[in-house]
Amino acid sequence: MNKIFFVVIISLMFSFAIALPAEWDFFAYDLKEDKKPVTVILKNDKLVLPDGKNISAKKIKSKNNCFDFEKLAEGKNHAVLKTVFNCEKSRKTYLGIGGLAFAVELNGKMIYDFRRKGLGNDYDPVSVNDHIIPVTFKKGENSLVIRSCRTNWLLDFCYGAERKIKWDFAVAELKDFQPVKAELAYSELMLRPTENSMTFSFITKTPVAAGIDYRESGSKKWLRQWDLAGELVLRNDRKNHIIRLEKLTPDTQYEYRIVMLEPPASGEKRSLWASREHKEVFTKIKKFRTLGSTELNFFALADTQLSLSTNCQTVAHRNSYMKKMRAIPEFKKADFIAHIGDLTSYFHSIEKDLFGDFFEQFTSAPDAKPWIYVRGNHELDGIDAARWHDFFVMPDAKPYYSFKVKDTLFIVLACGDFVKGGKYNAYIGPILDPATMVRKQRKWLEKLVKSDDYKNAKFRIVMSHIAPQLEKSQVVDEIRKIAEPVMNESIHLWIAAHCHYYWRMFKGSDVLYARNEWKRPPAYNTAKFNWITLDGPKGNNAKPDFSYLAVSIKDDKITAKVVDENGKSMDSFVIDVNGNAFEIERASDIKPFKLRKR
Repeated sequence: MNKIFFVVIISLMFSFAIALPAEWDFFAYDLKEDKKPVTVILKNDKLVLPDGKNISAKKIKSKNNCFDFEKLAEGKNHAVLKTVFNCEKSRKTYLGIGGLAFAVELNGKMIYDFRRKGLGNDYDPVSVNDHIIPVTFKKGENSLVIRSCRTNWLLDFCYGAERKIKWDFAVAELKDFQPVKAELAYSELMLRPTENSMTFSFITKTPVAAGIDYRESGSKKWLRQWDLAGELVLRNDRKNHIIRLEKLTPDTQYEYRIVMLEPPASGEKRSLWASREHKEVFTKIKKFRTLGSTELNFFALADTQLSLSTNCQTVAHRNSYMKKMRAIPEFKKADFIAHIGDLTSYFHSIEKDLFGDFFEQFTSAPDAKPWIYVRGNHELDGIDAARWHDFFVMPDAKPYYSFKVKDTLFIVLACGDFVKGGKYNAYIGPILDPATMVRKQRKWLEKLVKSDDYKNAKFRIVMSHIAPQLEKSQVVDEIRKIAEPVMNESIHLWIAAHCHYYWRMFKGSDVLYARNEWKRPPAYNTAKFNWITLDGPKGNNAKPDFSYLAVSIKDDKITAKVVDENGKSMDSFVIDVNGNAFEIERASDIKPFKLRKR
């Protein structure tokens, strides 16, 4: 028997492995098949057909791991490749194969038979990455036989016998192949909590199908919600997944786990109609609670940008602030956390900038909380800005929305970025003129204020990155046009950010409480509603770099407490059901200033 050597383009996998030469035995022949493949016999160096005819081998070599069977077979409709090679020791490896319809035998045993399949590769150039098969080469002599046909009954039935498809074939050893592992790249993030829903956003290390298992605590039966396209097809082509659980019970504790489908280490990558059983991989069981308790607590922060203060120039600096924040009692007590926009200045990589550098420190904690994430102007900046919506907004949903918890209606608005020369620049220029966004959001808000949810709410709280009470400017004009339907005394509390300074005004007042006087003319001479903005890192390095708002809603009042970056109380007040605000206490450096008239 001639010893022909298997083709590869790689060097030795292990120091003891013998290099595998490129030469093969090739047999081409005609054979009529119906739906069941016919396996011809290889005997010594001959191929024996069913009619007893013997065919001798032709010596061939691949070109870049590929064979042009169309040319080599010279009009025949079947082909066999054969090689025999030696290994000094047994070793595990992978074969990569590309072809329409074929079968693989190793040492006389059929290990992969795709002759009755083939759909899916017939329009693509074949590749050694199309079918990846784990194999073990034994110590000593190994025989590898590959059988292929020009077409099969299924291909002819679906695409026609006269279709023009090249009969190419590819084969190689893939020593560096790593089977896909279903793993999370970062801990999952819970978003947009309500009384009866919760959204999960997470990233897997490689593209795999994924879903959420969930159940009420104490129940033994898991329910499952997949990340689907078109309500039917598993999304296995991307790493980021966003899933919303709905029809949950208010004020109820749930258990959940992420389930990922890990593809087998063997099988076809692109072809259809072949069985590929995936392994279910589960994350650790965690818990969340839906909103709806008699008392609602939330905690707000904003403008967690870097390089605006000498004390907050790096991710490590910011994380040290966030570590202190997580220890604040009001943070620990919160049912959800609200980020009021501008998490970072430029979005170069959503995965790293947000999940890795920011949210992971919160989501990896055993008592991780859900988040409300308000879109600020900087959420529109950077080369990866378009992907923000893929992680924080369900497909077909909007970055602006409302939700009701008991008798409190929350309204979350989304702003644009600065307009320059009448067009959006946003530093890289990906953003269109904002007129359409303003018009659509305004129309949505006009509809909301006519709804029963709005009319029947005991309290109404707005969250927007930019506050309409600020000076008259292009970017503030934009949010003012959007928000005009709710810019009245029906709003009990408006939470904003953007200016990086703490300001507070009560409804109907022309007095602004702040550390420093606001020296530019405001948009309005008196406050139309109770309004605060939160601190953020500042270029002048004034202290504090951050302040946070803790809100408690119970019975007939909203209690608001503002703390600095160390958890020390700066300001606190109460709002009643009529929107009247009453100061409880205020730090000495928070002073009253009369607004300058426009």
